[in-house]
Amino acid sequence: MRLIQLNKNDVYKNYRYMSISALTQIKPITKDVLEKIMLISEKENVVIQLFDARKIATWKHVFIATLNAIAAFKQKRNIASRLSLEILLYATAQRQIKDAINILGVSEQTKEVAILVLGETKEKVTTVFKQVVSFLNGKEEENLLEIYSKEKFNQLLNTFKIDEEEISAVTMEENEEEAVVKCIIDRISIFAVEK
Repeated sequence: MRLIQLNKNDVYKNYRYMSISALTQIKPITKDVLEKIMLISEKENVVIQLFDARKIATWKHVFIATLNAIAAFKQKRNIASRLSLEILLYATAQRQIKDAINILGVSEQTKEVAILVLGETKEKVTTVFKQVVSFLNGKEEENLLEIYSKEKFNQLLNTFKIDEEEISAVTMEENEEEAVVKCIIDRISIFAVEK
């Protein structure tokens, strides 16, 4: 689990820390499971967002999406009413919640889950993260956030509509995997500006 302390300018509603990781899970993520995770979020006063880890391009992808969603809330230019959904919008660079859920959301078929917990203290974020992992009956595997296979690389290209020309333009400075991450982060930045 990557634990990050936000800098003072990025704090929103006392959310000072975030954890980002991934897990393989056994329990199917049904509507009931998602509702229980939302209850944990409300009870513990944290933000929890789950993503399909196969479509996440490293922890940076989730981190940048989260910072941009926080900025949108602070500047009152958010689209979603909940920060967790705004993060999902930014992570996909989509304006429609339904589209964002279709792209990066989790379902009963999801086997690899990226998880973000945003909260007030290190202890709270760590405790809630462990609660969710336990509740999902999952096994933490942070490396699932990385671009670990050609299959995931191609999945990211398809999901974010990145073509070979764009990769080639960025690859002059980076390797292909880093180029994909940069392209996705660029999309998030453009989405933030266009909003």
